[in-house]
Amino acid sequence: MNEKEYLIPLLQLISIKKLGPRRIRRLINHAGRPDRVFELSRQEILRIPGFSSQLVALFKRLPESGFAEEQLDLCIKHQINLTHLWADNYPQLL
Repeated sequence: MNEKEYLIPLLQLISIKKLGPRRIRRLINHAGRPDRVFELSRQEILRIPGFSSQLVALFKRLPESGFAEEQLDLCIKHQINLTHLWADNYPQLL
C-alpha cells in the first residue's frame, strides 16, 4: 500500500465530526489499516470502546473519497508534508 492509498482513508476518517484522534487510533488499531476501517461492520465498531450507535451512524454521512483526494492534492500542490502515527518517519518522542 503506497502512502497516498494510506492517507486518503485517513483523511476521510479525520473529516467525520466527533471522531477525534483517540477514536481514529482505536479504529485503525482494530482494523489494522485505515482503509479496512470502512470494511468493519456496525457491530464490530460498537465493540470498540468509545463508540455509540449515534457515532457509527456518522459513518454513513462520510464524504466520498474525492473529498480526501482533493485535500491530499492540495497538500501536494502547496508542498505540505503529511505524516501519521503509523508512518515509518513519525517521530518516536512526539
